[in-house]
Amino acid sequence: MTNNSFVSVSRFQLIITAIFFPIAVILLMWFFFTFEFEVFFAGNRIALKAGGTRIDFPEFRQIHANSSPYERKLSEYDFALLFSETLIWAESARLSGYDQSPEFKEKVRKFDSEANFTDITRSVYLLEELAEAAKEKVGCSNVIPETTANVESGKSAAEKRYKMLHLRTILVKDEQTASQVIELSLTGTDFKLLNERFSISNYAPVGGDMGFVTEDSLPENVFAFLAGAEHGKLIRGYVDNEGIHFFIVQKRSDDVSKFSEKITQKSQAIKTDIARYNQKLKELQTSVPVYISPLLKK
Repeated sequence: MTNNSFVSVSRFQLIITAIFFPIAVILLMWFFFTFEFEVFFAGNRIALKAGGTRIDFPEFRQIHANSSPYERKLSEYDFALLFSETLIWAESARLSGYDQSPEFKEKVRKFDSEANFTDITRSVYLLEELAEAAKEKVGCSNVIPETTANVESGKSAAEKRYKMLHLRTILVKDEQTASQVIELSLTGTDFKLLNERFSISNYAPVGGDMGFVTEDSLPENVFAFLAGAEHGKLIRGYVDNEGIHFFIVQKRSDDVSKFSEKITQKSQAIKTDIARYNQKLKELQTSVPVYISPLLKK
């Protein structure tokens, strides 16, 4: 009787093992790299996650509450869809190393030196700056989701843009501060100084400059009121849960009818930018995983 301690393995079994073992390893690696363990174990706390950025429900609702009037009108789920694009672009900028660039670090330093902002305000500012840098790199930094919606629904985004006001704003929290702002403004105090001293607006770090805004970007009837206001004069606009909003009208857009050719050219340029934006966004969505909590749909 022979005592053989070796297990006999056929050539066929060796070939099968040689083929399927690497495949099994690759699949296992893919699973660990793509499976969202954080979402699996803490999904009931996460409202929105894109790449390395996680936003829990309290922070998400605060960001939504502090967003523009247009964005505040959106449901939580629609706002999450909108804001997820910012997170995707910001992640793209991080992956390219822009967050470590001297240019970005200088922006952060300047922002931090302006005033003491909440952690959430600071985080949103940094995300938006990263996103803008990524969009600028592919030549679509002027594209915003509502512009995309206007063009896709058949409206002229260029025409809408020509019906705009260039505004600067100051936001204060109470009537006492508002009275101080009005009094100092009447005595000739420069807007820049008023903004630096009193404003708690998200636009304060950029001198209160809101850029050109449309009627949809402001509460009902406020745009019409400001359109008829005296140019360059500080105007009390409206009051909401954020506080008291003051505005200065910097510029008014020209009459659309006088610039039909310019409008057509601008509309085409915007459509080209949107196409470039959407193409790049689709590419990024394949590499940046996004999770939006189904609880936001309720």
